[in-house]
Amino acid sequence: MTPPKVSGEKKGELIQLRVEKSFADQLNALADRKQVPLSVMLRTWMAEKLRAESKIEQNERSAWIEKRITNLPLQGFEEGPLVVMHAFPLSGKAKLTVDTLKQHAYALVPGYEHRRYSESQILQHGLETVVRGGGDDGKIVARGEAFKTGELETVLSMPSGNNQFFGQQLDYLIVRAVQTLCSIFKFHDIEMGYVIRISLLNAKDYSPVQQMVIASTHPLPKFNSNRVDLPEITVTSPDQLASMANTGEFLMDTLDELWHATGQPGSISFDHNNRWINTVQ
Repeated sequence: MTPPKVSGEKKGELIQLRVEKSFADQLNALADRKQVPLSVMLRTWMAEKLRAESKIEQNERSAWIEKRITNLPLQGFEEGPLVVMHAFPLSGKAKLTVDTLKQHAYALVPGYEHRRYSESQILQHGLETVVRGGGDDGKIVARGEAFKTGELETVLSMPSGNNQFFGQQLDYLIVRAVQTLCSIFKFHDIEMGYVIRISLLNAKDYSPVQQMVIASTHPLPKFNSNRVDLPEITVTSPDQLASMANTGEFLMDTLDELWHATGQPGSISFDHNNRWINTVQ
């Protein structure tokens, strides 16, 4: 008898597995002892295994990121907070080609792609793009690296003064970076999802503001830690990248958490209806 169809129920994917009869008999006997349907027992096992493997992969990504951040030449960047972002294909290792990376090198330095003092070079592991400020010191304002094995990194300097920087520009750079880093995977025909990790370095005592303040009767909200690490996010749908507003609203919780680190109730890039209102270009 065909079971009744539940209204609104989504049809799942069918996975077929051929095993020896003795093995199938053991599985059925175990399911009988547990008094659960065989399909439920197998789905539970698979879900547990998937969670365990996902945790291992997450730990591997975290270790890789920690090594990269530890080795960043911070003294080579302009003074002020740095937005550090890493992206990975959820499927694991992927092949990025130098030819394609060269064509889209600007995507590694979002928000700074139109600066004059930029250069890209092929490295043993992939491609690097560096953007420098116009000063004589040659300080870096943005740097991105793409690894042929699929990892992406971008480091973006936040222009600042008097220990303040524009908070909406911070949100804009993060949203734009998510879009452009994911575009590199798309250019290489790598299927979603894409995992993104965001950190803020050199943040201690800096205040994200809407307007620069010369003097204030009250202390400005500020970061109390030099480094802020945010949880992983996974981009799973093209709709999440369709526009700045779509991506911003997808990242709202992440951006809010960054602002929470300064003691503020949330990002100023959204209105009371949680719509993206950031006008930075």
